[in-house]
Amino acid sequence: MKRFLSVILSAVLLLTAFIPCVYAKNDSASLKFDENGKFKIMLIADTHYTDQVYDECTEFFNLVLDDEKPDLVVFMGDNVKGYWVGSTPMSVKSAISQLVEPVAERNIPYTAIYGNHDYQTLVAKSLQTKYFNMYDSCIMENGYTYLHRKANCSYLIKDSKGEKDIYNLITLDSGTKDAEEKLMPVLTQQIDWYKETVSSLKEKNGGEVIPSIVFQHIPIYEVEKLFEKSDETNENAVKCSAIANPGYYVLKDGVDGELRGSPKVPYTNTGEYDAFAQMGDVKGVFFAHDHKNTYCGTTDDGIMLGAVPTSSFQSSGDNDLRGVRIIELDENDLNKIETRCVFYEDYKDEDVSWKGGNYP
Repeated sequence: MKRFLSVILSAVLLLTAFIPCVYAKNDSASLKFDENGKFKIMLIADTHYTDQVYDECTEFFNLVLDDEKPDLVVFMGDNVKGYWVGSTPMSVKSAISQLVEPVAERNIPYTAIYGNHDYQTLVAKSLQTKYFNMYDSCIMENGYTYLHRKANCSYLIKDSKGEKDIYNLITLDSGTKDAEEKLMPVLTQQIDWYKETVSSLKEKNGGEVIPSIVFQHIPIYEVEKLFEKSDETNENAVKCSAIANPGYYVLKDGVDGELRGSPKVPYTNTGEYDAFAQMGDVKGVFFAHDHKNTYCGTTDDGIMLGAVPTSSFQSSGDNDLRGVRIIELDENDLNKIETRCVFYEDYKDEDVSWKGGNYP
């Protein structure tokens, strides 16, 4: 009898993992510049969570959230460890719950994008989206969908009076690897959706584009616009083998942060960057995936490109660069983006448990 009851209980628990979560859905109408005309975004990337989360991660997120008090948090993909053997619906639900809890319990709006490892789990992304929506402050939607690309969304931010949409945040599903293990690009259908969205907003805004920022997991193809050719005799040069023009590179003058490893860009260029430049709305593109890069600079086209490091101890990376990226916007100068990274090292001596080492 005990064994029978155990089987029944296991079946019930498994079924509950597939039941859509009930939540009071917020939407991007809740996003607005504060009374000082400021809007702050916190980017959390490559957490690679399982249902067993290191305490360091939660401690760090709690501290940074309390110090920075962001208006929005964006989870930048590879949110769960998709190649994790135990990635059942129940365990993935637990992993996502533990990831968003520090944000949700402070009632901070949040959304998420998907990375290549999120594709690897056996749990469908539509179900992962429902898990993110377990809490009231989630504004994430399935958004525009083409084939397996989901969560392509436009989130509008109102001015400090709450009267007018003055900024646009765009999330793109940059996909995963193909059968030959090559990173796929943002698809032309997604680019068409982006153009249509921007054009529609422009028309509603009296013919003026609404400035925007794009968030995606995989680095944009043109990241080397921030790099300068070097050679292997330069001790500061990094061998970049997974970009459009492989070779040894250093950061150009005026580019902040660190280039610690080769950025991994899509195997082909579908014209994403050119579309951003053509439409004239995109002020910045922020991406993750490479774990230990924090470079950030502005191209000659006036588009800021910024890398986000891994934010946890459950993925590979350099300990001194584990952290989050902060973006600050000012409604009095919507063309300007201020950004910086906040690292575990900033807290480790006093507040965060510290194990050291590189975690797989």
